[in-house]
Amino acid sequence: MAKGATTWEDAMTNTLNAAMEKATGGKQIVDGIASKLPADLKPETKDSIDKTCHDSYQNIIDNINKKQTESWKNDPTSALKSYLSATSFSDCTRSLKAVRSSVA
Repeated sequence: MAKGATTWEDAMTNTLNAAMEKATGGKQIVDGIASKLPADLKPETKDSIDKTCHDSYQNIIDNINKKQTESWKNDPTSALKSYLSATSFSDCTRSLKAVRSSVA
């Protein structure tokens, strides 16, 4: 089981803690996105991409936090799958890809 856990609940807790550690490590990257966008982008486009990426990041943190504070005894897997499947950075990556393709 995850990180030496001996129960399912401990394994899920350890996995969520590891996910949170990875997610919080990405804050510096998210905070630096706006400064790395092409200089010729309109300010409102830069603001939109920056907001999208910050919102995506905050959703990841919020969803992991929510699952860290809930008990899994009644529904050990489906609720976690639901929350973590909604934990995605895809809106941000799509925005960044669109900028690259229009600039290239």
